Amino acid sequence: MDPQAPATQHSPGQEAVAEFVLSFVQALLRTGYYLPDHPQARRAKEGLHRRFESLFQGRQELTFMVQDLGETSSILVEGALPETQRLSALMPTGMAEVYAPRLAHFLERKDLVSLTLKEGMEEEEFSHFIDVLSEPGGGGLDAAGRERFVTHLNENGITHFSLVFKEDLVAPERRLPWRAQLAISRLKKDLKQVPLFHDLDAAGLRLLRQQTLHEVLRPISRPDLLAALLMNSDLAMSPEVSEEEIEEELAGFIPDFQVVPTGRAALQAHLASADPEAAPRQRRALQRLLLRPPGKDLPGVAELVRELFERGLVEFDRLPAALQTIVSLERDTDRFLAERSATLKRLEQATDYDAYRVQAQALLRLVPELLRRQLLEEVLVLVTTLRGHAALGGGRSAAAAETLERLASGEMAAAFKEKFLTGRKEERAALAPTYLALGERMRPQLLEILREAPDGWVRKNASEVLLRMGPEATDAVLAEIASGKLPAAAVAELVMVFGELRSDRPGVLRSLHAYARSRDPHLREEAAWALCRIRGAAEEGLFLQLLADPELGVRRRALRCLRAARCGGAFGHLVALLSRVEDEPGLEALESSLYAALPELAEAAGSADQEVEEWLVVRLEQSFPHGLLAALHRPQRPLGEDALLALCDALGAVGTRTARDVLGSLSHRLKDPYRQHLLRAVQRIDSRMH
Repeated sequence: MDPQAPATQHSPGQEAVAEFVLSFVQALLRTGYYLPDHPQARRAKEGLHRRFESLFQGRQELTFMVQDLGETSSILVEGALPETQRLSALMPTGMAEVYAPRLAHFLERKDLVSLTLKEGMEEEEFSHFIDVLSEPGGGGLDAAGRERFVTHLNENGITHFSLVFKEDLVAPERRLPWRAQLAISRLKKDLKQVPLFHDLDAAGLRLLRQQTLHEVLRPISRPDLLAALLMNSDLAMSPEVSEEEIEEELAGFIPDFQVVPTGRAALQAHLASADPEAAPRQRRALQRLLLRPPGKDLPGVAELVRELFERGLVEFDRLPAALQTIVSLERDTDRFLAERSATLKRLEQATDYDAYRVQAQALLRLVPELLRRQLLEEVLVLVTTLRGHAALGGGRSAAAAETLERLASGEMAAAFKEKFLTGRKEERAALAPTYLALGERMRPQLLEILREAPDGWVRKNASEVLLRMGPEATDAVLAEIASGKLPAAAVAELVMVFGELRSDRPGVLRSLHAYARSRDPHLREEAAWALCRIRGAAEEGLFLQLLADPELGVRRRALRCLRAARCGGAFGHLVALLSRVEDEPGLEALESSLYAALPELAEAAGSADQEVEEWLVVRLEQSFPHGLLAALHRPQRPLGEDALLALCDALGAVGTRTARDVLGSLSHRLKDPYRQHLLRAVQRIDSRMH
């Protein structure tokens, strides 16, 4: 949250802080005017400590910070609320204008930029603190005055506080964010107080230092501020506390969810820095934050550490073991690609079992990286080479065969499967030759993909590879279909592939005929189309049967099959169907497709174009009768636009002057869009005749 953004609605916690601050400032004003024992001064402090204690619900501090904004100062409140807030945003406008400047005045006249009141301050101590803070004195304090102020606090038994004077602000030359500069300044000052606790042993002092650091850092959550603190922790060191110890504690304090954002902010600051002397310190801080102990892997850290390594900010030996493995694999893969010919030649020359096995295993570990880089042809080269050596006999034959088995099992097989499932269509096509080269070893995985893959293209590509593996793989696919484990969509895709690959094995044909009678209309469509591609006109009888299918999509697919296979025997059947269109409303949806198929089927049947033309002209004239004919015969259902377009296209393909005259005559009587269809058919006939 931006501390400058005014709060539009106040939470109960914000209201409690605002009420406390109001009473706190009023107590300072009255105590500063009266003596501490005066009734007015005592009355001003009544109940104030109780309000102070109520602010600490799981929070240990209340901090007021004075930010210099040039001509004015702003008070920020921190610790008692989840996020830093400007005091002016916590109070009503008129009240803030009165009391925020007065609190700033009390702090500035003591030369303070930060005042922290800690939980555990008892009522008497709290009362004495108000008395001391409200004591007159103006214009700021010199070094002696600041010392007297702190001594006065201590003499009054006031210990639950932390102060940062203007003179305490460290390293203005580093141009740190104001909040980070204030935090590191307070940390430096508070850590100096730790050795004063003489009754603590080394472990106790270390624990106290950790507590002090956590108190300072707890309110800070912005990654850029945490990064600034981490990379400038040297500013808080002292003879008793080393820079490395502060850095380590600070890195360990940053919550897991903030590690990556803080690391990114620190890296950006390092890259933007022009100070060569700061570079080693910043580099060490980055490493301390991101090079976590083994077993504590946080999301995004490995990628960020990898970036540091690539920028030369982390040595290879300091990388986590898993990242070292990845980098080594990438380097070995680069070396193989640069020296592929020489590497494969050495493999060729290794005829002894042990020597060949060592080299083959070294190449085997490169396969996942080659797959990741989409260098699928390189994987194919390796597999093809191993297959060749496995077929040669001798000692290396067994080693090559073992390597091929390893490729098709375990982690290697999983890498292939992941690539097949997640890769693009082009990548699966490039991977198919490798699957075929590995042969039957990969059949179980491809069958798994058929069962498990949610994507239709993936299933289709897997089935294509399986069917290309040969008869045994094809039989395995048929068995998988027969098992009923595949979804209907997957079965339809397999049927489609049978047709595309022209798979004419008897078992395939029997299955396709069975699917053509399936209850699933989509499966009937695909089975018909597959049989059309495999056997063509030999399946004319099946296609004619499917013309009577109750599903329109199946009927249209059957008609498409008749046209594609050029089944001349179906011509008369189509003419008969068209002649019944007016009497059978179920044929209406198929009418345009029937007209479109007539010329091709007529040609396949050996019928003269004139015969088809005459039939089409009669159908056209009957649909649009004129004169006396119109009075004697009025069609039950005129041609629809789609049917007229198909009929005109058919006449355009086979028509002569007779059809041209009829079309031209009708074009004068009909309006658009019918007229346009007629004229286009006339133009097509003219272009054919000339």
